[in-house]
Amino acid sequence: MNSIIQRFVRTSDLTPEQTWQLVMWCAERGGDEFSVRLLRSGDHLASAHSRFREGLAEFHRGKASRECVTNQVGAKSRNSTEIWQCCPESIEKLHRFFPDGVLAAPSYAEEGWFEDFIIYRRGEIMCGVVSHEEIALLRLADLEYRELSERSIKSHETAI
Repeated sequence: MNSIIQRFVRTSDLTPEQTWQLVMWCAERGGDEFSVRLLRSGDHLASAHSRFREGLAEFHRGKASRECVTNQVGAKSRNSTEIWQCCPESIEKLHRFFPDGVLAAPSYAEEGWFEDFIIYRRGEIMCGVVSHEEIALLRLADLEYRELSERSIKSHETAI
């Protein structure tokens, strides 16, 4: 059985287009769901979030208990998380909301922004982005790691 190894990819390692290649690669290897944090300042509903929900409504799967890559101090590592189906069609629609790729730092737009994109495989994190750190955590089988390396996707043993 293949062991799962943990690797890290930094924004500086990839072009925006390469981040989309990584997302598609994950989907092709069993990444079946994704989540994203929809954040805003103030109490008003963010129009960007409404557009996101409408644009991806057909892929919405509801909420499920999933691990998160970022948590507030003292929070549980698994939370009720809104998830969407990860497939070529949903990935194509995501381009609109992450014009600089999924590893780019958040815009912190007043009307709302998107952070911490995560791809799950069978309910477990496969690729989890920490947006404000501009880094992604990858959990891959040995063979997948070698395959990713052959595609010139640079990764690191540690986050820093």
